[in-house]
Amino acid sequence: MVDWIKYAEQRRGMNYYSAVKDAIEQHSPGESILDVGCGGTDTVMAGSFKRRYAINKDAIPNWKPDAELIIGPWPEVELPQSRFDVVTCCQVIEHLPDEVIPEFVSRLEAVAGVLIVSVPYLWPKGLCRYHTQDPVHLSKFRGWFTRKISRLRIVEDDNLKRLVAVFG
Repeated sequence: MVDWIKYAEQRRGMNYYSAVKDAIEQHSPGESILDVGCGGTDTVMAGSFKRRYAINKDAIPNWKPDAELIIGPWPEVELPQSRFDVVTCCQVIEHLPDEVIPEFVSRLEAVAGVLIVSVPYLWPKGLCRYHTQDPVHLSKFRGWFTRKISRLRIVEDDNLKRLVAVFG
């Protein structure tokens, strides 16, 4: 079983994590925020929102953020509301097989006012054994979404790049 708290702690100082939080702040305040595939991170605590939700496929012992944690697989999980002002999905899509991505992304877009997504950018195939989409280049990334990107950043951590995209 994954130690989600340790996983989150390792990301706390990363540039992509800061870029995502900055994007959230730019779309705050709001009524609600949802973080899909939170992995124990506190991304959902960025910005000023009245209601905060995080989804993870597995339970997270000792969940600390002051947000409702919903356990279950996206996109099947039942949501407490039909739309959220901001939805984030960070470092998740690269783990999915091709046939799952359309439904996964479609539901992200359907429930999000503003959607913020991060993925590895141009990582060589095989660098991470858990990634099925590497390398992710910009045209591949854009092909997953029907919305247009309103803001795109490429950030670097330890010589590895990530895309952080905002879809308005």
